[in-house]
Amino acid sequence: MKYQIKILMPALALIFCFFMIGTKQGTPDFKVFYVQGKVKKINQPNTFMLKKGSKLMDNDMITIASGAQVILICKKFNNIKLDKPDTVRLRNIESKCSERRPSTLSAYFHFIWDELTGEQPDEQDYLHNIGAVKRNRGRADEKQTTLFLDTINYLNGDLKIKFADTGNSRILKCYDTKLHDHLVTRMSIKANDFDLDSLATRIKATGVFYWTVTGLQLQPKPGFYLKIWRDKEYHQAVDSLLNTVIKTGPAETAYMAGFVLENNCFLTGAFKYYALAHKLDPQNKIYKTAYSRFL
Repeated sequence: MKYQIKILMPALALIFCFFMIGTKQGTPDFKVFYVQGKVKKINQPNTFMLKKGSKLMDNDMITIASGAQVILICKKFNNIKLDKPDTVRLRNIESKCSERRPSTLSAYFHFIWDELTGEQPDEQDYLHNIGAVKRNRGRADEKQTTLFLDTINYLNGDLKIKFADTGNSRILKCYDTKLHDHLVTRMSIKANDFDLDSLATRIKATGVFYWTVTGLQLQPKPGFYLKIWRDKEYHQAVDSLLNTVIKTGPAETAYMAGFVLENNCFLTGAFKYYALAHKLDPQNKIYKTAYSRFL
């Protein structure tokens, strides 16, 4: 019996070690978002050329060839770009994962991290409100359109809005205060085909407005927030957001631009870039889904 125990204990320890290694390997510290040129993991037991979606641990070492680059997503949903010839132990650059980044980028890379895991996430679960009305995490806020309407930054352009309860005309009322004590305009709209430009044309002014639509099951209070911008300030704000986009492949860059703009409620700009991403890579289901929500 003593002999059997002596044999059993080392075996259990060995099994435990293999279990811990397997668990560690199942929870990567980094995932590859983008790679160009030759970037290779060089430490044993497995060496391989990196590609999008490759999983890496903090004790891994990679080599970056001349002219190559790689963008890694940290498990904290930050990103690290390496674009100089070097041999890097990832543990030594892990502190960069704690550096401050715009919240929109964290949301984007959280979405991409989950997508690379194979979870088939819905991008709308990662979009958040920065405007006047609190947004619940999940599908479109009022559950009746494919777009979040609680906050819209707008200059001009085609932005179609279709409500789920189709077939009847609805009355839209627009106010310039949260209390709805001053009516700016009142108009009849088709529930299944409303163009925001028709409302902006009636307002004929810049500033912040609040609009409601009769008959909605979940009427927003104090109303949908709409900011109509001046031309110069609008383009400055959009350009500032686009400067945060990380340039990779043409389609991926266009999609990220759309995500960043939608996350900041610039919906017409988001539609433009989603359309471009879908045009460049029509087989990509994520690009197609984002584009289709605006149709």
